[in-house]
Amino acid sequence: MGVKFNREYNDIVEELTDALMDIEGCHEFFEMEQEEWGRLKTRERRDCLRTLSDDLFYGLGTESFIELGDSLITWHRQNHTITVSYPVKTTRTIALI
Repeated sequence: MGVKFNREYNDIVEELTDALMDIEGCHEFFEMEQEEWGRLKTRERRDCLRTLSDDLFYGLGTESFIELGDSLITWHRQNHTITVSYPVKTTRTIALI
């Protein structure tokens, strides 16, 4: 079953991308070293994470949570939200409706 949403898809993915920008260790998903990731321009990092946001959105339709770097991305079916939980930062909540 896919993630149900009623907001504009691009708005959801942009908000999720913003949340992913704050994840420590997200570069590991791309099999990059921290140094390589740091050499990318902000726009290039954002483009990588935008693509990953698409993948995560659809992945959450089959898995209720996905670990990324030091954080946890969770689809809350009943609340129609996706949360990005960081170990030391405030959890970000993305509304789907």
